[in-house]
Amino acid sequence: ADLARTECAQPAIVAVECALAELWRSWGIEPAAAIGHSIGALAAAFAAGVLSLEDAVTLAAERGRLMASLPPGEMVRVRATEEEVADVVRAFPEELAIAAVNGPAELVLSGSPRAVRAAIETLETRSLRTRSLGATRAFHSPIVGPILPALEEAVAARRLSAPRIELASDLTGRFEDPDLFLDPAYWSRHARGTVRFGDGLAALHGRGYRHFVEVGPEAARSALGKGAFPESTWIATLR
Repeated sequence: ADLARTECAQPAIVAVECALAELWRSWGIEPAAAIGHSIGALAAAFAAGVLSLEDAVTLAAERGRLMASLPPGEMVRVRATEEEVADVVRAFPEELAIAAVNGPAELVLSGSPRAVRAAIETLETRSLRTRSLGATRAFHSPIVGPILPALEEAVAARRLSAPRIELASDLTGRFEDPDLFLDPAYWSRHARGTVRFGDGLAALHGRGYRHFVEVGPEAARSALGKGAFPESTWIATLR
């Protein structure tokens, strides 16, 4: 039950991801590039050399603590495009957002319980499939606004280094100037903005990357990647 709590889940996920990245390295498998997904961006930053292990897990713990201080929220997976949900999101500008774009028609909405439930009702009338993610907080939505200054301060207190490998941003969905990842303000925007994982995978694919290893406690990203790019090879370390 403790792992379901935000303040426990976030550092636990990052700890597992960092450990698995190091395990692969101990077997002689060195990544040429990395991308994270939401909290996993801290583990990707560790794998790329931007953060030390201590700083990655410290920031994950602080991010989890700050997120746990927020009001309750909900998140729901939607099989739809951004255009198909745009009007639903606009109806609740302070309570609802597209939290993630994981593929061409694979979204996550995040917001207050009332906004998410209203969105589900509307989307289901359009025959769009939805599934609750069981989240207790509205990650990547306007509701996280109050914690962003404290999160930026926490990042500013850590030592960040230029990435040693290519690092795709799951905030912009592109390869960025390496200096961007050294800016504490980037990491506060990252906690609020839409996760553009699908665009990030497309950027990696565009650079010629075809072999991917998922380091984390499940195989969800592997399924997304394989679905978007059937010719790519994916290994999920844990299932």
